[in-house]
Amino acid sequence: AGPGAYSPEILVLAPSRELAMQIETEATRFTKAVGIATLACFGGGNRAVQLGKLRQQPECVVGTLGRLNDFLESEKHWFGVRTVRFLILDEADLMLGEGLDKQIRNITTDVETPRRQTMMFSATFGDDVRDLATWILRTSVEVRVGMRDPLKANRDVEQRVVIVKDTLDKDGALKSIIRRQFSQQTACPGKVLLFAASPDECDAIAKKLLGAMIGANVETLHANKKQHERERAIAQFRSGEVQVLVATNVAGRGLDIKDVKLVVNYDPPEDPLDYVHRIGRTGRAGMKGAAVTLLRKGPDGRAMAYITQVMRRTGVDVPKDLIEALKQRRGRDRDFVVEALQEVGASGEKIQRSWEKAF
Repeated sequence: AGPGAYSPEILVLAPSRELAMQIETEATRFTKAVGIATLACFGGGNRAVQLGKLRQQPECVVGTLGRLNDFLESEKHWFGVRTVRFLILDEADLMLGEGLDKQIRNITTDVETPRRQTMMFSATFGDDVRDLATWILRTSVEVRVGMRDPLKANRDVEQRVVIVKDTLDKDGALKSIIRRQFSQQTACPGKVLLFAASPDECDAIAKKLLGAMIGANVETLHANKKQHERERAIAQFRSGEVQVLVATNVAGRGLDIKDVKLVVNYDPPEDPLDYVHRIGRTGRAGMKGAAVTLLRKGPDGRAMAYITQVMRRTGVDVPKDLIEALKQRRGRDRDFVVEALQEVGASGEKIQRSWEKAF
């Protein structure tokens, strides 16, 4: 874009459409009163509508990288980012994990404002995020809120595990957990956020729960749903019209939904950091919450290991049945803890010693 092109004063980069919409909603609460217009641009939304609003030249643009790059290329004769004064990267580690490093660097290179202020927000700052920060920032200041250890979970979240034999046992345990949550004996059941590995798994679980008469409304959230269906699912979950949301990892980061009392990992995540983020959807703003993870003795050995480590680092007791399950796998899965924690920059040798000491 040329020198006379429109450029927003504030540019926020977000990893997902749901997070972009949430940022737009929260930002508007503050910006509307002072006459600052905010617009979210994201894939899956109506491109023509978003482009029409962009032509009104809002001061603040929140965008996913895909849709933002689309507009920067197709509308480069009038739209650019040359004079952005405030550049914000939310959940920076997640965007880098999706291989978007080059796109982020390209956008930041296009910003030519001499005294630009850049802010990067993330619950976890690994080496890749620090490398990007070093490249983008000139005189940087690091502000930390809460715990420094990325594998130390929120102590307001009670972590539980249920060891199951197979899928049939797993489904039975899930139905029992959800029924108990919404039983008449539970005074304030709140909402339940349930994580599964794939869109098909989400749909299958929702169908099973609806057929089990659990006393709650169930909806799904995953990439196979159309944008308006995803927006409706989140809106219904926020309002309480839906009490159980079955989702893929798309709901594991950033989303701030009040009154989530229980998180259930039907399928544990591959990455220990994703586990910490998922269970952090409850126990927010000083409230108490609970997180239950269903673990199969065979396939979920790695998850057993990193959950044990997260519990230890958080300073909570590790359940005896989890320790017993790990003991049974000691010969085969000894390296699971080392592998899981090396991914987040911990010392493998140190962890190996702690693993040997524990058993």
